[in-house]
Amino acid sequence: MHAVTRGPPVGALRAFAEAGLSVPGDVSVVGFDDIPAAAHLSPPLTTVRQNFTAVADRAVDVLIAMIEGGPAPAERTDIAVELTVRASSGPVREPAPPLR
Repeated sequence: MHAVTRGPPVGALRAFAEAGLSVPGDVSVVGFDDIPAAAHLSPPLTTVRQNFTAVADRAVDVLIAMIEGGPAPAERTDIAVELTVRASSGPVREPAPPLR
């Protein structure tokens, strides 16, 4: 499971535990933004960290161009992210054989 905001991964960890599922044994959970609490969850949450400074710099460049009357730059900007692997993710397991 990949959650794109801060709240859902925390709720997912709790819901999977309540359902008797093991994280990461049965399901892996990955969050986005690497909030400080992510390392202290149970299990610690694997996250994707984005470079907020680079995102903000690009947004300001676009905003200034628009304020100055020019068009917003059309080119796409790729900003690298960093995967912080913690205990909430693991390798893919072989599926169980079908029931007969």
